[in-house]
Amino acid sequence: MSSWRWFFAWSLAGAALTFSFLAGLSIGIFVLPVAAVLLVWVARRALRLPDAFGFLAGIGMMLVLVAFLNRASDGVDAMAWLLAGVSLNGLAVVAYTVASYRPGGRSAG
Repeated sequence: MSSWRWFFAWSLAGAALTFSFLAGLSIGIFVLPVAAVLLVWVARRALRLPDAFGFLAGIGMMLVLVAFLNRASDGVDAMAWLLAGVSLNGLAVVAYTVASYRPGGRSAG
């Protein structure tokens, strides 16, 4: 698996774990064991530490989803969720790119 694929695997694990916490009192309790198994599986197989920045991207994806679902709601400020999600996604991608950079013009992966 290439490095970006492991980044996305970490993103999936982060999204699943975040979903299980955000929906904890309903379906989230049933998603938590699957998310935990996925997290352990990715952590054991992804050998490069920069790939783990994908976990932050997964959290960011869930925050963007919350913003999208609450865009017309009066009770939840969707803009705060959107800004947090986009910021986490941007931070994760930039951090991964910087951490994966190798001098000489080639990036790792």
